[in-house]
Amino acid sequence: MNVESGALAPQDKHQLVKNLLAGITQDSESYHQLSQLLAKQRTAMIACRAQETEQINQQLMAYYAQLSASSRQRAAALRALNLPGDAQGMRFLISRLPQTLAATIGQRWQSLKQAAQTCQTLNERNGLLLTMQQEVMQSVLGDARETHDYLYSR
Repeated sequence: MNVESGALAPQDKHQLVKNLLAGITQDSESYHQLSQLLAKQRTAMIACRAQETEQINQQLMAYYAQLSASSRQRAAALRALNLPGDAQGMRFLISRLPQTLAATIGQRWQSLKQAAQTCQTLNERNGLLLTMQQEVMQSVLGDARETHDYLYSR
């Protein structure tokens, strides 16, 4: 099945839709794990455990890469179905599913969007913590340099 080609057989369209729906479930689980890692990152940063923070950062980067690839695949699949490769396309697709499936998938899609937003908020919060820690360290090191210069400049 070639997602980039214009003409798809009905069975290929059916498989694309199945893959899209399975991807939503997988991405929801990935975002759940990502949120747990972001919480661990914050704890490690507060405790100044640099090695643990670095290990967590590597894990986070792997999740970011995976979720980014999944998002690109989802957009390509939607475009292959002649839909916009964005949230609007996904909403339209969900509206065309059988009612019971549409309700289930619609809930999963909303849950995925909420999980992504939660992770973005956690990531921003961790970024602010890192910035504050850097400012404190620069202030301490700056004060130490000034004291050092003062003591030895006379």
